[in-house]
Amino acid sequence: MIGGLLETCLYTTDLGRARGFYRRLLDIDPVVDEERICVFRLPDASALILFRQGGTLEPVKLPGGVIPPHDGRGPIHFALAIADDAVDWWRQRLRDLEIGVESEVAWSPERGESLYFIDPDGHVGELATRRIWRNLQG
Repeated sequence: MIGGLLETCLYTTDLGRARGFYRRLLDIDPVVDEERICVFRLPDASALILFRQGGTLEPVKLPGGVIPPHDGRGPIHFALAIADDAVDWWRQRLRDLEIGVESEVAWSPERGESLYFIDPDGHVGELATRRIWRNLQG
């Protein structure tokens, strides 16, 4: 049985710039901060991982095994969960950080809301209440 999503990975052309952006946005320090990777542990114990684009094209050998090569290019979408009552707080936080709100969606009174922003690499971030996926039918 799957227990949930453990990590979300973004690939960046400038790891220092991306690290600074997410450090400011999330108001937390990374738990891993190396030349090719930066990891932020989120409150639900999942991780937002930033990889330097092209930095993991070769296998990474560790004492316990090998991580296969991987990479990514182009803008992707990801969502971070926020509390139902935190939408206004996050809208103001984005303004305070001078991060533009690209779009807002009020899914319905039952399904909650989303705020969208664009990060320095063009990735589309979403701050969404967990209700957006509640009781959806296929």
